Parts: sequence; structure tokens; C-alpha cells
Amino acid sequence: MRNLVIVVIAAMVGGIAWLGWQVASGDQVPVAGAATCEADPITVTVAPVLEELMEQAADALALQPNCINLEVTDATVAEVQDGLDELDEKDRAAALPDLWVPNSPVWRTVLQRVGYTGRVEVPALATSPVGLASARDGVAPASWLETLASDRLVMSDPSADGASAYALTASLSEGASLGEVQSDVVPMAQTFGERVTSGVEVATDADVISAGESYLIPITERDYVIARRGNEALRWSAPATGAPMLSYPLVAARAQTGMTMGTGSLDPVRAAGDKIAEFFATDEVLAELTDAHLRGPDGAALPDDADAPEVEVLDEAVVSEADAVLRNFQVLTVPSSLLAVIDASESMNQVAGDGQTRMDFAVNAALTALDAFPGHARIGMWAFSTDQDGRGKDWLELAPLRRLDAPAEGGGKHLKLLRRQAAVLPTLIKGGTGLYDTVLAGYSQAVRDYNENYYNTFVILTDGANDDPSSISLQTLIKELRTMYDPANPVGIVAVGISQDADMVALGKMAEVTSGGAFLAEQPQDILNVLATSLLTRD
Repeated sequence: MRNLVIVVIAAMVGGIAWLGWQVASGDQVPVAGAATCEADPITVTVAPVLEELMEQAADALALQPNCINLEVTDATVAEVQDGLDELDEKDRAAALPDLWVPNSPVWRTVLQRVGYTGRVEVPALATSPVGLASARDGVAPASWLETLASDRLVMSDPSADGASAYALTASLSEGASLGEVQSDVVPMAQTFGERVTSGVEVATDADVISAGESYLIPITERDYVIARRGNEALRWSAPATGAPMLSYPLVAARAQTGMTMGTGSLDPVRAAGDKIAEFFATDEVLAELTDAHLRGPDGAALPDDADAPEVEVLDEAVVSEADAVLRNFQVLTVPSSLLAVIDASESMNQVAGDGQTRMDFAVNAALTALDAFPGHARIGMWAFSTDQDGRGKDWLELAPLRRLDAPAEGGGKHLKLLRRQAAVLPTLIKGGTGLYDTVLAGYSQAVRDYNENYYNTFVILTDGANDDPSSISLQTLIKELRTMYDPANPVGIVAVGISQDADMVALGKMAEVTSGGAFLAEQPQDILNVLATSLLTRD
């Protein structure tokens, strides 16, 4: 099997250190233009689909009177990220290329992780619309939001595949709210993470999809045209609402948005960017893009003889919202381990709306949340109120922290046990809010059950302040939490206050000391949305 490796190249030119990634099959590949230009090198990492054209640009610029020495390597955004992760944190910024042509919008998240925003020198050197490939007629979803909720969608890593990234964010361009999109992304991300960690391989290559299969595979127009010639069963199955446009921008990676270092010779990176843009705008290069089934920077349609699908292009989504979706997808691919502790004090019996009590809303939120988690998620559940167990303890374990697909005592799976115990919660209502003792006991249990392969969280839902006169003080609780919290093996507290009666000051202090978060559901009807938002607060 061809073994791709990322070779980190280090060189010293004129006392300036630079690092870049090079994808090679064993041996180092010679860099274009290096033999003919002695100017200080400008490192360029380019999406594999544009590597050949960028090397042509390097050769051309090396021969100009005021030559520019481009050191060209090719890598996907995922490979760049992997290369950074192999380095010490202090070395990552210096390892970025001077110029970057990424193949996925995830590039912004990669730069943000090392403290940069990047400066877009050219919005697009090339473009290609994104759709869905299938092998059955009549399976196109009505919208991209419907696509996200479909169990037929088969994703690749959005960092490695720009089409998959746009499949996640296209519904924002349709007018869907960020909250709607995030709700569908959570289970998808966790299912994707389960597939990756378990080693299950699902075909995401349109070349091999068989006639009659109804999988929906995100794909660029370019890749579809190429794959269709070798697979007549392939169908363009994008939603009728339109297709997002994948762009290949030219980015000054180690610059900040809006940052100006000068023009021309005062800023060699910008000067190189200008020359690359001029090269890609020539008629010859635009013709080569067309031959490669890529559209030019203006997104104009391919010629009729390309046998490309008819495409209605969607407007670009709000960048900050798209970035939030992509960032949360990356984070949520790490599976969840969550011990949920739910208030069962008498105040949870208050009618909140539509004839339902606060507890009814909490139970419904818990049941809905359970359906969103994949089988490999670890979930446990407690109830609490003063003397909840009848023997002086304020908490009662309803289900231990286990995988949802694990066998449960008495038969069935752990998920079934959790659903059954959630339905019991309204019958447990009694007493006051034994908050502090419960948090201390529950957090201690979550720490003991810590699993390094999971994102570990202790979740508490409560509608009141601690009113157990025999409990520890808030000061003592915070001190104990600070002692137990281990940044190397973190368990964060996510505290959800139900109504204005909740003690958000105390909940905020508990969350802060464990690098978690505190959230208020002003109306019990908002519990589900607030719970979903709180679980997206991973760093």
C-alpha cells in the first residue's frame, strides 16, 4: 500500500527559519523553482488538486527579473493540522507556510488554534460547486438541513474534504438558524467519531458506489464529472435549494485579518500573492482549470461538453456561523461521557406551561437528548433533593455511567434503562434542594469514572438554591472542586439553571473552577435548547 507521510522540512535561509509540509511517498519531492532563483523562499502549501498549477507558477516566477522563490508542497487541511499537532505548541506558529491554498474552509479553525486569523490575499484561485452523489434516482433531499438529518449521508473528514465541510454548513445559506444546524450536527459528529474510533470503514468514494445504493456522498462538481465517467450509476442528488461553492483561496497564513505589512517589495509574501493571482488569472491557466473540471475564480459554469450537472449556486453562509458549525463538529467527534444529576425537589412540581411541570420539561429534554447520543456515548443519571435516598443522602443513583449500548442489569441495553429511569423522575419529587452535597458527591464520582478516550462532563439541572441546612458551604464545595479538578484529566461541570429561581451565581462558580459553563433556561420549555448549547461549549 502506498504510504503517505508528512515530512516536516526545516531550512535556514539568510538566518530565517522556515518549516513546511510535504506529502511524499517515501522520498522527498524536489521543490519547483528552487534551482533558478536565489531569493529568500516563500513557502506555499497548496491543495493537492492545484499542486501542478502552483508548481507551474513557481517555475514562471523563478524566471522573472525580480524572481520569486516559491517552495511548493501539497497537503489537505487535515494533513496540515496533523503536522501541527506533531509539534510542540511553541513551534506551531513558525511551522505555518507563508502562503496557503486550503481545500476546506476548516483552514480558519486551524489558524485560530495557533493564534492567527490569516489574511486572504485572493478569495479564490479556483472554485467548484458542492452537491451530493448517489446511485439511485429520486433520492435528493429537499434541503441541506434535511440532508443533515438523513441517515443516508456519508461524510468524510471535513478537514480533509471540502465538500463534506460544505455539506455541514450549506443549510445556513438556506436560511436555517445556527441552533437548528447545531442540533443536527451533534448526533452526526458523534456518530462520525464512533465510526472513526471503532475502525469501521464506510465507502465515501463516488467511484465505487454501486447502482441502486441510496447513500448521499458530498462531492464537488469536479470530482463528480470525473467519477461519472467511470461509474454510469452515479447521480447528482443535491437539494433543489442550490449548491454551496467551494473556493480555493490564497491565504497569508501567519498574518492577521486586516493586517497590512506593506506593498510590493516591503511585503514579500503579499508580493508573491499578487504574482500568483496574476498567473492564475491568465487565459492559459483558466483553460487548464477548465480542463481539470474546475471553475475559475468567478464561478462561471463549465462548458457544455464537460457533462456537468445543472447547478444553482447558494449564497455564502455567514463566516462566523459556518466556523462555529465546523469547529463544533471537530470537537464533538470525541465521544461524550456524561453524568447527569437532575433536581427532584418539590419546586420541580411547579406548573410551567401547557399544563406541564418543570420536571416534565426536564424529563422530555433528557429523553430527547438520549436519542441524540450514539451507542458508544457513556451516560449516567442521578436524582437529588434533601434526603432523597431516605437514609440521609441527598442523591440517588438511577443509572451508573455506562455506554448506551452496554448490557444493563435485568436485560436490555443501558439506553433502555436510562429511558425507564427518566420516566420515574416525577415520582421521586420531594424535599428541598440539596445542591452542594450532591455536586460534591456527583463530581467525585465523575472524576473516578474519568475515561481518557471521552470528553468527560458532569451535568447538573436545578431550579433552586441550596436549602439543605446541614450541607457543606459553597466556599467548602468550591475548595473541594478546585482540589479534584485535574487539567490533564479534565471533568468539566455544565450547570443548567431552570428559571430565575436557580442560583446562577453559585452554579457559575462551580462551573468556573472546573473550566465548564453555567447556563440559564429562563423558561422550562427552553431546557432542551440550553442543554444542547451547553454541550457545545467544549474547548
